[in-house]
Amino acid sequence: MTVPHRISAPDGCVLVAEVSGHGPVVVLLHAGGPDRRSLDPFARRLAGRHMVVQPDIRGYGGSVCRDPARHTWDQYTVDVLTVLDGLAEAGVVAANVGVVVAGVGLGSTIALRLAIARPDRVTAVVALGVEDIEDDEARGAEIAYLDAFAVRVRDEGLAAAWAPIVARLPPVVEAMVTDAIRRSDPASIAAAASIARDRSFRQVDDLAAVRVPTLVFAGTDWRHPRALAEAAARAMPAATMAAGEIGPAVRTGEDLADALMPELLDFLDGPAARAGSPGSTAAKSPPSTSSPAPSRRSAASPRSPSSSATTSTAWEGGAGLPTWSEESFEVGGDLAVAADGDEMDTGERGAVT
Repeated sequence: MTVPHRISAPDGCVLVAEVSGHGPVVVLLHAGGPDRRSLDPFARRLAGRHMVVQPDIRGYGGSVCRDPARHTWDQYTVDVLTVLDGLAEAGVVAANVGVVVAGVGLGSTIALRLAIARPDRVTAVVALGVEDIEDDEARGAEIAYLDAFAVRVRDEGLAAAWAPIVARLPPVVEAMVTDAIRRSDPASIAAAASIARDRSFRQVDDLAAVRVPTLVFAGTDWRHPRALAEAAARAMPAATMAAGEIGPAVRTGEDLADALMPELLDFLDGPAARAGSPGSTAAKSPPSTSSPAPSRRSAASPRSPSSSATTSTAWEGGAGLPTWSEESFEVGGDLAVAADGDEMDTGERGAVT
């Protein structure tokens, strides 16, 4: 049975996540445009041997955030830890447990950044559809592209705004985005488009700082090029390029899970399991002090500005991907646990229901 939780982030944003299954924890992070429901087929197949945590990334699905300034890569990364720490406070997962983070598009970027910043919390990564890492010229075009998307959302509605985008994407992505529209808050989706103004990575070589075992699946569209996935896998010292592909027969989330699950399970049972075992290097690694400079966004997604005023205080280190400070971020506090949808404490430091 899937259990929904509502976790109050320190900035007041309520992050919605579902938990299913038992065993080692796998966090599933959806692409930009879809919501957590898009990965239900993966969750169902994993729940027999893993505890699966499915958050709605800030801005999407139930994790409504209408403030463009709150959509940054640092914030998205902190949000994953907020969810895990909130679930730990509620007794759902063990505190500070090492997890596998599997992401699609936008979610894969968050997973990679989290693995760099907190190798003590991330034992392995699965990246499905690595997002394009742009130069300055391409980034300018991306900002204009997503700014125009946000204007269409506000003026014409979500369905009309997505129409010209999904028409150029694989059928499986179109299906996931279309399904999520009815559960999406238009103003929140428009705000999320501002992520284009932030940078996740500046160059592929920045990914060399990802030292945990990583399984990379190639994307099949212009926003997630195969060549980039292959270059990313070469850059990461413990990465493997998956053999599985998203072929023309993959049209739904069920098709996608059927196509990729065998290789994913082999990875979870092999490299990921060994990395998360007691005494392993990945399980003991301290927070990273490397600072790859950030760049970009997702397959079918909108994103956020990167001024110093919007960067979470949970990060240190100035420009680039900073290092984690335990002192500057805590979820803690008295957490009210209630049924999903009930009133909850949304105090300054966080609450989970």
